[in-house]
Amino acid sequence: PPFTGPIVDQAGLLQAEQVAQLDRRLRQFTQAHGSQIAVLIVQTTHPETIEAYSTRVFDAWKIGRKQVDDGILILVAARAHKMRIETGY
Repeated sequence: PPFTGPIVDQAGLLQAEQVAQLDRRLRQFTQAHGSQIAVLIVQTTHPETIEAYSTRVFDAWKIGRKQVDDGILILVAARAHKMRIETGY
């Protein structure tokens, strides 16, 4: 999925107010600390494993600062009841 902001909820699990509040907090965190956190919620990662999918999304979205590689992707696969946290180095 394209990166449209710190919160991408393709499964529609969060209400608009929740997305706005979390978006605001994650942007404030990035401004204060420099590190970037992104949250992606999908129904499933099938046919890929959640590990392969999260790595591919992390690399495509270029999360975090390039010099420090300090990004974090929180991926939730709702139907599969799985979650993965992908981190930079």
